[in-house]
Amino acid sequence: MKSRTVLGCEEIINQAVEEGFTNQIDWRSLARIIREVKGGDPRTLKNWRTNLFELGYIEQPAPLIFKLNLAKCEGAIEKAVKSVGQKKLM
Repeated sequence: MKSRTVLGCEEIINQAVEEGFTNQIDWRSLARIIREVKGGDPRTLKNWRTNLFELGYIEQPAPLIFKLNLAKCEGAIEKAVKSVGQKKLM
């Protein structure tokens, strides 16, 4: 049984993959996805970014750029392979 936090992280990552992000995502796009999935309060954005980072769903190789760890989400790699490709970072 998975916790609500893990399920929420997986939901956010799956939404990012559905939108075409397969490797990296910028903070503006990640924040938009978190707003759509979990809510737009600034504390919510901060908490979910922290959850994603601490549970290993994202890494931060550069300021405001996050690398997605698709291996943590069941089915995310398959969705990413079927997608056309990575969107350009803004």
